[in-house]
Amino acid sequence: MLLRNRKQLTLKLSHMKEILIIEDDIVMQFLLRNLFTEAGYKVNSIMDGKDLEDHKDIKTADIIILDMMIPHVYDSSHLIDLYKDHESPIIVVSSIDKEDGLYFCKKIDAQAFFSKPFNSSELLKKVELLLEASPKKNEIINRL
Repeated sequence: MLLRNRKQLTLKLSHMKEILIIEDDIVMQFLLRNLFTEAGYKVNSIMDGKDLEDHKDIKTADIIILDMMIPHVYDSSHLIDLYKDHESPIIVVSSIDKEDGLYFCKKIDAQAFFSKPFNSSELLKKVELLLEASPKKNEIINRL
């Protein structure tokens, strides 16, 4: 019985959607992590831009929550180059003004922009909608 439950738990965990949080503020990262973990998602995080290009979770995440203002990323063009052709949905959550945020979102083809402070239930609802509506491109190919 215990083995069966362990297999069910392992199977359930392997099917959990994965969210990558790129956020340098430790308190904000903690709040986002708790929000998504309590909603049943697997959560990984990055705190600065040093390892952004090589971080494996960027390629495997089902959705990315991105703060534009992170250490070791000196201008938005670096982020634009990293994310403009990305397969996973991206939600930008940042303290920059809305006009600049929306411009950046358009450049990286992000699906949403939330200005800090934000309504956590609205953010969670947006994540759920995006994950239901748009699987990653490679998942679509694998289903064919």
